Amino acid sequence: MRVKQPKNQNHALGFWAVTAFSVAIALASHFYAKPGRPLPSRSQTAGSYPQTAFVREVVDGDTIRLSTGQLLRYIGLDTPETRLRRNNRFLWRPQPFALDAKELNRSLVEGKQVRIEYDVEKTDSYNRLLGYCFVGDTFVNARLIEKGLAVSYAYPPNVKYTDTFIALQHQVRAAGKSIWSQPLLDSRAAGACVDQIRAVRGRVTGARDLRKVLVIELEGGFRVIIYRDSREEFKKRGIDPVDYYQGKTIEVCAKIRSYKGNPEIIVGTPGEIIVENKGG
Repeated sequence: MRVKQPKNQNHALGFWAVTAFSVAIALASHFYAKPGRPLPSRSQTAGSYPQTAFVREVVDGDTIRLSTGQLLRYIGLDTPETRLRRNNRFLWRPQPFALDAKELNRSLVEGKQVRIEYDVEKTDSYNRLLGYCFVGDTFVNARLIEKGLAVSYAYPPNVKYTDTFIALQHQVRAAGKSIWSQPLLDSRAAGACVDQIRAVRGRVTGARDLRKVLVIELEGGFRVIIYRDSREEFKKRGIDPVDYYQGKTIEVCAKIRSYKGNPEIIVGTPGEIIVENKGG
């Protein structure tokens, strides 16, 4: 004979099931999300920013767990994803060179004492530490770019080493190492490589200054996005993105994402945009 569960007990079970699911999603976002916009975290205090620590775990190519229990997200760069988010779940889907980047990171830092250098913003919206990582004389952020397993990814105001990273990126691009060994994508075909870090080339067909972002439009509906807080980096070099890139053929390299069905790449500085025909 079936025993009927009390109604309030069913409600309680439902509540705890939903709560457990929400916690699991939050933890997954905490571990595997790419950098949120840098935001001061209310839960961090001045004493929460270690200058040195041992590395307990390497999460992926650009994120590590410290002996303090905190996550440190390397700033100024991005590495290929090992996990992709699909319908509020994170699936193991290593993108090209993601495991290579993680292994290089592991060989550099796992079990070792690292020195952490901070920039203007010390945490992101996921409450991760944001910093530059050093092991002895080795600048880990720079080494990942130098080996072609990361690309420059500037998020103002954290741009202290951006010029260094872009200079290294131009060198490794010319050498065709790792990420840069992949074929250059035409902007009209970029939609087939969403979630991958790829170099994309195309002719600029238009540009729009929206309230929060600048949008540079390329052939095939591909877009280059410049957040408003990055505009100062362009002004420093006398560049108005809306006018400067019109009609030119450009190349950008970063993770391709899809927004409302349109493939796009986010850039933070002019150095991340290569202009092929400066004469127009």
